[in-house]
Amino acid sequence: MNDGIAQLLRQVGCADIPNIHLHLVRVPARSVAFRGGDVCRNGLIVLRGCVRVSRLSHTGTEVVLYRVHAGEACAITTACALGMTEYPADGQAEDEVTALALPSPLFRQHLGDNEVFRETVFEQHARRFGELVGRIESITSERIEIRLVRCLMERSVDGTIIATHGQLASDICTTREVVSRNLKVLEHRGWIRLRRNLIELLDRDRLRDVLQGR
Repeated sequence: MNDGIAQLLRQVGCADIPNIHLHLVRVPARSVAFRGGDVCRNGLIVLRGCVRVSRLSHTGTEVVLYRVHAGEACAITTACALGMTEYPADGQAEDEVTALALPSPLFRQHLGDNEVFRETVFEQHARRFGELVGRIESITSERIEIRLVRCLMERSVDGTIIATHGQLASDICTTREVVSRNLKVLEHRGWIRLRRNLIELLDRDRLRDVLQGR
């Protein structure tokens, strides 16, 4: 166990769990962390990497619900571990993931015994619920262009987004064709530059104007 993971375990209130190394799991990149319809047996806390939580719409389009990053508890596995229910969505490792997978009885026991763990899990659960409500509002009320620009700004690292059009479509709950068409419009305006699986932001000010309705 490296120092970074040990520090995260202390931060989330799990460092005192006996034989904690037995509950650490590694999920290879692009592999399934949990599958919708399976009975939940563990509460999941990501310690390294990122898990994408999504489900398929009735049209077969993947809808990304949220992402779980290092130091975060997965809201769906938390709820399912407490209720001993089936997963209502899929979790996939976007890169190599190390996670703490606490069996449901131990997860529930630790929630009762450890105040730091309890406050961390419930605070993150409430914040995630608020984000999901905001996401639903965005999907039902905002134009595609605004949703796409927000997604680009949030995904941007040093002005660059590494993602396929299909991945962006999953993020904003639409089709790849719609994303491609809107990206071409933004490129024609000179605000972005498209490359293979990569997008460069050229004019952040104009993109912010879109988000502000200007």
